[in-house]
Amino acid sequence: KTKTQQATEITIKSSTILSEMTLGTVSGTAIGKNLKILPTGLSVHATIHNLSARILLTQRFYNNQDESLEISYSFELPSNAAVCSFQADIEGKVVKSELKEKEKARDTYDDALASGHSAFLAEQSEEGVFKTLIGSLLKDQEVLVQLQYVVELQFEGRDLLLSLPNDRVGGVGPNVSRYSDLFPTPRQVSFDHYSSSEVVGINATGDNCSLVVNKEKDGRTSVQVKLADESEEEVKIRITLKDPFLPTCDVEENPEGDSVTAAISFHPDLSKAEDDEEIFTEMIFLVDCSGSMDGKPIENVNSVLQFFLRSLPQTCYFNIIDFGSSVRKLFPQSRAYDDQSLKLAEASVNIKKADLGGTDLIQPLKEVFSTSPLKGFSRQIFLLTDGAVNDSKSSIKFVSKHAKSTRFFTFGIGSSVDRNLVTKIATESNGEAEFISSGKFEDVILRQLIRSMKPAITNLSLRVEGLEQGSFIVSPYHPPSIFSGDRVVTYVHLPKEALKKSNTFTATLSGLIGSTSFEQQVEVDATKSRKVVEKEGQLVSFLYGKSAIDDLEKGRSYLHNETGELLQGITAQRVEEEVLKTSLKTGILCRETAFVAVDERKVAAVCPPKLVKIELYKKPKSFPVQSAMDCSQIDACFTTESNCCDYEECEMEQSDFDGFTFEGFVYREPEPAKPVASPLTKLIQTQCAAGYFQESSLSFLGLTLGDLKQQLSSHDDNAKPTKHSLFNFLSQVFGKKGSNEESGKSEEILLITALVCAYLESKFSDDQTSWFLIVKKARNWIKKESQKLNIDQKLLETSASSLLSLCK
Repeated sequence: KTKTQQATEITIKSSTILSEMTLGTVSGTAIGKNLKILPTGLSVHATIHNLSARILLTQRFYNNQDESLEISYSFELPSNAAVCSFQADIEGKVVKSELKEKEKARDTYDDALASGHSAFLAEQSEEGVFKTLIGSLLKDQEVLVQLQYVVELQFEGRDLLLSLPNDRVGGVGPNVSRYSDLFPTPRQVSFDHYSSSEVVGINATGDNCSLVVNKEKDGRTSVQVKLADESEEEVKIRITLKDPFLPTCDVEENPEGDSVTAAISFHPDLSKAEDDEEIFTEMIFLVDCSGSMDGKPIENVNSVLQFFLRSLPQTCYFNIIDFGSSVRKLFPQSRAYDDQSLKLAEASVNIKKADLGGTDLIQPLKEVFSTSPLKGFSRQIFLLTDGAVNDSKSSIKFVSKHAKSTRFFTFGIGSSVDRNLVTKIATESNGEAEFISSGKFEDVILRQLIRSMKPAITNLSLRVEGLEQGSFIVSPYHPPSIFSGDRVVTYVHLPKEALKKSNTFTATLSGLIGSTSFEQQVEVDATKSRKVVEKEGQLVSFLYGKSAIDDLEKGRSYLHNETGELLQGITAQRVEEEVLKTSLKTGILCRETAFVAVDERKVAAVCPPKLVKIELYKKPKSFPVQSAMDCSQIDACFTTESNCCDYEECEMEQSDFDGFTFEGFVYREPEPAKPVASPLTKLIQTQCAAGYFQESSLSFLGLTLGDLKQQLSSHDDNAKPTKHSLFNFLSQVFGKKGSNEESGKSEEILLITALVCAYLESKFSDDQTSWFLIVKKARNWIKKESQKLNIDQKLLETSASSLLSLCK
């Protein structure tokens, strides 16, 4: 609606949930008329330079109504997208936009419509959601709207991944269109790829899509992805690099030639540390113990916690914090994960109740962030809640401010949970969200644990040498931790005159992996910078603007300290002013700005246009059926018995717990165990924190240590060579045959652990999600112990499987 006239407003929302990034058509009925609402065409083209991309969306709109329309069109882009340009082509005339402060842009748009002009507005309505306004589109008139955005590409495994919108649309368009050539048949998306790294493959995933790849004379690779007519999924482009872990640098000079921006990408290879479970992390469980969790919800959460506790890596620290109207902590500070702390945690979980009243999340968050993460350790929070909390907006903002050092993995339990809170807390901290409502919960936990159990490089800092201090700007100013599989891009922005002494400088990223130092260095050569002719052709400069704005909004800028707090004397208003200033200077759309374009030709009489609002909603993230929890289907509850071993330093009796207290909790004898823990659960509970199994574990296999020794001593010397060699090997593990000396305890535990792994894999193959991380931890322990004892791990595990089959 304009300021001077009232318009008839018709809001039409999609009745079909569309997949992420799918832009399509919406049909509806208004005032008895069938509205085939637009767009009638969508063209997608991307330009990829090394590890970043610029995507141009071209949308065609057509008015098939008998009156003028004003179209409000909302759609979603990737959360890391930065909109950098916007223009319209109406009847062959290109109308370019200007980025203004949002209220000024809206005033310009309203004034243009009130004066009978066509006008166009693009703004960010919320995180990741953008709105386009197309004003005074006359009967039978069509318009082309082009919106451009930039993204940093992410790695998935060894591949760079780019998701592009599918161009499936179905609005009613004109029989003859001046823009028909822009929307070819069959439908396709396309991209050009420029790379300084060696590329070994380009693939696309989608519904029946095919690729046409051409190597052009200018060095770029042009790709057309042809789509099936029925295809509705987004198109995922995978680019495989020969060496994805090399640090890279992309330098760009602005059109005016007075500044240079370098994008320096670090993607360290942490796969070995991940395989060896060398994961130095602090894991804190925030558990909703408000009154609404009473009964089945808290019982289910306790089962979830038991599963978590048994799956944690040996190198971590952990704690459990219950919250409601008050806070209850297991340990005053996080403790190292070992047999003693594990036993104490399991005891507390067995008697945990929903007895803390209301649901205040701010207080436990303050408890968590009152201390900094352990040096060299990442910090990861697992939030389990079943409902809405007090002041969710403040909670989300609080989490976002500390995202540099802490990731959240959230669990929404039941049907009444605040899905926005659970999702936002995870996304704002670079974590993941899951929802549990029915089905087996183990799959959900396994997914979250696999995501979280990644080694990380923490305490990151970037050092720039070869430039005068104060002559350049770095973003992010406080780099976040890098987890295995992720990369971090740092931007160095400087005026051209800062390069008078030398055209090169070095950027060094340093940090910690546990107590081990990490360092990678890149040399930046400004003479190899890409010179941009027009502002719309920028890429690195736009991404720098996006990064700088994110720094300011998320507490990682030069106006904040390392914990996300504002520096002394800096106000929130100052931050808002800097956001606006950065947006206007770099040309990147933010919440405070908007693009506006006006066609100065007078195209309509001053009359109120009908406003048609189109809102295309992203499909909620899918949560597989098995990701839900159904209380009636849980076939295993966890006993109060603790089968902690007495191997090496761990020797604990019940008396060790006598008088044990911690904040808000007094240890007491647990209530009798609830019915019947499954054999699988009982066996898993015998695993020690380090990962090995002890002699008592054999009883769950129907074996004793004596049975194993007897089987070894009674084997047939005339057996086949393969069988004979295996038994010789096992005899060596236990000690020489016929010796009266007791076999070494370490060797016995090594064999027992290998036997339990083989037993779990053969006996419980259908319950892999329940033991996957258990076996992984056990095998890592076997690997380390085998190396110490000079034992062939592969032969040990093969021999253990053979021995197990003979003992059945």
